[in-house]
Amino acid sequence: MKKGLVSIITPCYNTASLVHRLLDSILEQDYPDIEMIAVDDGSTDNTFGVLDSYRPRFELRGIPFTILRQENSGQSVAINNALKRVQGEFLLWPDSDDFYNRTDAVSLIAKTFRQLPPDFGMVKMLPKYVNAELRDITGEYVTDESVRQFEQALFDNHFFWGFYAIIMPALDAVNPQREIYTEKKAGQNWQIVLPLLYSYKCYTLEENVFSVLLRNNSHSRPTDYSILPRLERIEVYERTILHTLDRIREMPLAEKEHYQKTIRLKYARQKLYVSSFYADKERARIYKKEILHIGGRLSIKEFVRDIFLKINLYPFSRH
Repeated sequence: MKKGLVSIITPCYNTASLVHRLLDSILEQDYPDIEMIAVDDGSTDNTFGVLDSYRPRFELRGIPFTILRQENSGQSVAINNALKRVQGEFLLWPDSDDFYNRTDAVSLIAKTFRQLPPDFGMVKMLPKYVNAELRDITGEYVTDESVRQFEQALFDNHFFWGFYAIIMPALDAVNPQREIYTEKKAGQNWQIVLPLLYSYKCYTLEENVFSVLLRNNSHSRPTDYSILPRLERIEVYERTILHTLDRIREMPLAEKEHYQKTIRLKYARQKLYVSSFYADKERARIYKKEILHIGGRLSIKEFVRDIFLKINLYPFSRH
């Protein structure tokens, strides 16, 4: 680890027309000590060509620029591979279609970490959302700025995903192998932040330094809302969190089992709702049984939906 070095890693998949904004915003940073690692996740467009064309500019700026290539395996595999290459004291991992909107963004993040006590492992940044024309479409935030953010992240409760920085000694303390749970359609965020937030505090940076591009065909904004893809996304989230909880060594077994049960129940309820929404009686029966098997009970709303579904009167069903 090189003290003071800020490592930035990003997975890239078919963002040839977008990744230049992120790369340009990194080149414009006033912080003197940065390394950049990009992972081309088997792109079928010219993403690698765009990344490769930036090598001279990064070299001129004095920023080491590593480009990794892999078969299309998903963001979690890309991040998992890049983590092994990180040499910095601090780590940021923006998506390839987002970008820093201030030239002092990295400086501000590094300065913030230096001013925080050692029991802070993460800095959370509030994003600015922009559309394809880069117009600001940020609405009002509903966010929890407490320093203990584990449960907010675990239950996705007013926790913004994708806009944070971590200090590597803290990550290495909770994940010395730098190994995260990987699955092609899984993301990478829960796997990194949950073990960290269980043992360390999180600081919320008031200044906005990061812009997030909202587009319909991004990894985080899927466009296929038919029943099977929706159920698959829920199951991927569930597996990712359960595996990640299992790897938190510092967590007592009884507490771990409590959280895992709560997560299984949460996602069983989501799968029941989706099955009812699409009037899939068989799947609804399976997920209702799963809720009861876990030890939960149907809520009043779930009970009413179940009655409507049985008599073919579910008002929101799709066929």
